[in-house]
Formats: sequence, structure tokens, C-alpha cells
Amino acid sequence: MMKCKLIVATLIGFFAVTAPVTATTYFISTVGNDAGPGNALQPFRTIQKGADAARAGDTVSIMPGLYRERSINIRNGGTAAAPITFRAAGGGKSIIDHGLQVATWTGAGGQTWAGQAVFPAGEVAATSIIERVVIAGVSYRKALTAVPQARGDFTVSTAGRITVWPQDGATPAGRDVMILAEKVGSPSGIYVWDNGRGGSINNIVFDGLVHRAGNSAIWGARFGPAGTVNRNLTIKNCEIAFNWQYAVRLDNWIGATVQNCDVHENGQVNWPRGDYDRVWPHAIIGFNADRVNILGNKVHDNHGEGVGPFFGCSYWVIRGNEVYDNYSINIYIDTDEGNMVVDRNFSYITGKYQSVGRFGNLKLNYPDGIRIANEQADLGGEDATPFVTNVVVTNNVVVGTGDGITSFPYNDAKGVLGPSGLENSLIANNTVVNTYTGPQTFRAGVVVSRSRNVTVLNNISFPQAIRLNAIGTAPIVASGNLVAAASDYDFGAGVTSARNLTGNPRFVVGTGFAAGNYRLEAGSIAIDRGVTRASIVTDFAGGVRPQGVGYDIGAFER
Repeated sequence: MMKCKLIVATLIGFFAVTAPVTATTYFISTVGNDAGPGNALQPFRTIQKGADAARAGDTVSIMPGLYRERSINIRNGGTAAAPITFRAAGGGKSIIDHGLQVATWTGAGGQTWAGQAVFPAGEVAATSIIERVVIAGVSYRKALTAVPQARGDFTVSTAGRITVWPQDGATPAGRDVMILAEKVGSPSGIYVWDNGRGGSINNIVFDGLVHRAGNSAIWGARFGPAGTVNRNLTIKNCEIAFNWQYAVRLDNWIGATVQNCDVHENGQVNWPRGDYDRVWPHAIIGFNADRVNILGNKVHDNHGEGVGPFFGCSYWVIRGNEVYDNYSINIYIDTDEGNMVVDRNFSYITGKYQSVGRFGNLKLNYPDGIRIANEQADLGGEDATPFVTNVVVTNNVVVGTGDGITSFPYNDAKGVLGPSGLENSLIANNTVVNTYTGPQTFRAGVVVSRSRNVTVLNNISFPQAIRLNAIGTAPIVASGNLVAAASDYDFGAGVTSARNLTGNPRFVVGTGFAAGNYRLEAGSIAIDRGVTRASIVTDFAGGVRPQGVGYDIGAFER
């Protein structure tokens, strides 16, 4: 009898140890209470409370409404199999606003309206710099005078009283108003980091939320001991807009995905465009961030670069995005490393901002569609390996940009050409059309100005040129490309050319800002005339290559 009891006790102990932990869903509501249990009947009031409560496998379910939380710190992490998920629920918009608010707007004389900014506990006007007012999706310009000088201006007193001159003459009362304010010592936004406590904060998911009016909307970082990183951040189905600097910033991070998001009007620091001559940050950026996937997003109307890595980054995949009308470069591979894939993106500039030049510089109103560079090495930084290496740029459609697809070193402050370049890379099966031909640009569809061991294959550049220049003994191989005329092949020393064509590619439409307009008509000289490249198995639309007796030239396989 004693032996049976021992066996039963052992089995109970075994099941107690191995039984899975039950995940919890915490609910957040604008009418909730942080003192409650956070369940469906008694939800929490703040997202920060949900973040503090959640553990691996838990979900923070955020009901529709407007949540004004200056900073949210994610201090607990999940596991790869059981992440912590912050998810919009209930079918409406769950909006996280990191700005300030005005409780009451009153007439302030003439056509202006005024209201006192409401500061959260512990924050006062002296510790916040109100930088931007956005009313009904329109950004207002901060006037340097005591009163607004024109429609679309606003001013701020030392006590935080805001006076605006509405763009459309309507009162701001009852309208959607965002007030972006830099928070001294503790920037606003969502922060996934160790917060000085040590340890890693891994495996966090944001799904379906609206992130706005922060310094940076979502900042994933690890600032612990040298060599340590955080891992696995997923941001999907979100709208990220009207943030002061970055929409998404990753520091010392491994493994992140930004997917199916609408990323727009970020980089408010540079609105009006070029007005401050400060900075123009990437909307989505990484510093020492590896294995990052940027997939299926719309990245547009941001007042800096669109998307891309900065120094110390490698193994990014930028695929299937629509990137347009950003202030500077739409897709920017700006790193001292490499191993990047830029595939099946639609990058274009409509010209809607062309009258807003930075010191009359139209170049930045027609920024490059896709650029590869290493600014840090070229502009005075020390870099033992300045070349960007192993970059694959395939199946992209680029329309109306400055230069279409380009790689070149910068001149430093003394006018000395930098040491960077592109090596061991492939630029293939892209369609580049109607790039800007004005001043201050190379005026070309494809430009590789300093490289070694690069293949430029099966690209359409119409009607602009392809300009290539190799260095050293490792050549550029240019084959199977199509331009309008023979003079549009501008090849320097070290370029091996074969099977390149000239003529009109004959697109089905050939104008406009829909990628499908640049499919090939029946009978196009680009059909079946490309060079076989076994590593390229799909086209822009995901169709199989090849379809006929050979590869088609350009981004689409007919």
C-alpha cells in the first residue's frame, strides 16, 4: 500500500511540473479602472497597467477608444512560443496618443483659438517643448512670433497656452487634435527595453493599433552590457503616424518584423519640409539591428527617409512595400555591413511636394527610389570595411523618383570622395521609369558609381540611362538590360557588357502610379529576351519566372 501511494505522489508531482501555464487576457478600456483585476468585466484603464501585468503568452486586449499615455514602458517579455501580444479589439480604432491635450478651446481674437495644454502628473510646461499641433490631419507650423501670423500657424506661451489660427477657419473644439511635445529626460512613445534593470525584453507583438504623436512611436532597444541584444519584435496591421521622429526604431536588436502597416506623416521634426534644417529621420530605421523584415507596408508622406537600415545592420528583407512621397530617399540601405534584400517594392514620387524645396533644392523633392550607401564611412567616420556587401535588388518598380536605383559614395566636408562602394551584389529585373531629369541628380534610372563584382541584369530603365563604373579588377557585369537608345548605356572602365537591348519596352499603360501600369504589352521586345538567373524565381506580382522560352526583362514576367 505504501508503494502505491509513492507512485501516485510521483505522478502528481510530474504532472504539476509539466502542465502548461494558462495564458491570461487582460482587457483595457477607456472606462476601465487600474485598481481592478483587468478582466472583461472589470478592465484596466491604461495600457501601461496591462503591460506591467502581462507575462509570457498573455494578451493585452485594447478596446476601441483614444488612450492618452505619454510613455509606455514594456518591461516584461515573452518567449518565441509564447509572446506578449498587445492587440486592438472590438472592431473599432484603438488609438494610442503620446501627445498632450487641450481640455477647452476658446476664441482668442480675430480668427484664432486658444487653450491650455494639460500636462500629466509630474510634467509641467518647463519640462516639455510643444513642437507641433495637428488638427484634423493637418500639421500646423510653429510661429516665431507672439501670435500666429497666418492660417496654419500656432504659438505657445511659457505656461503651455496654445494659440492656433485654424487652416480652414473652423474651431479646433470637437475635432481630432494632436499636440506633439518633446518630454525632457523621458521621451514619449512606447519603449521595449530593459529600462536599466538588466536582462532582455524579448518576443513582443503589437497588432492592429494606431500609434501617434510620440517622439518615436515604437522604440525597441537594448542598452545593457556590450554585445547584448533584445530579440523578436512584431508590429503588424498598425497605423503609425504623426510622430516627431521615428515610426519604428530598433537599437541592438535581432529579429523584427513590420508587416501590413500604414506608416505616414512621421518625421514631423522636418515639417514644413526642410524648414528647420535639422534632421530628416527614417520612418523605419535600425541601428545595429539584424534580421529585420519589412513586408507589405505602405510607407508614405514621411518627412524624412522612408525605410531602411542605418549603421551596424545586416540581413534585412524589404519586400512587397509601397513607398512613396517621402521627403528624402524612399528605400535607403545605409549601412557598413550588408546582406540585404530589396524585392518586389513599388517606389514612386508623385511630385505633390515639389514646391516645398529645401533652400530651393528640388533634389530632395524627387528623392531616389532605392539608394545604397555608407554615409558613416564617407562623411568622416572610421570604417575598416567601408563597402556595402551582398545586396540583392530585384523585381522593384520605381517611377518618377530622382535617380531610380543608385549606389555611390558621398563627398565629405572637404569635398573628398568617401571610401565606400558596393560589392558582391545583384541589381536585376527592375523596372525604372520616368525618373526626374532636372538639376542636382545623376539623371539616370540605374547608377552604380563605385563598385566591384556587381551584376546589373535584366533591368528596364526608360527613358533614362544606366550608368556604371567599376573599380579595381572585379568588374561590373551588365547584361540583358533595356534602355531607349545606345547612348543611354554610360559604362565606364571595368564594365563587361553583353546582350543589352535598346528600344521602347511598350508598357500596357506606361504612366501613372499603379505598378501594374508597367506590365509588358504583347509583342514587347523585353519578353523572353532577358538573361537566365536561377536565383530569381518570381516577378513583382509573385508570378513564376520564366513563363516563356526565357526570362522577361523588367519587374514583370508576362
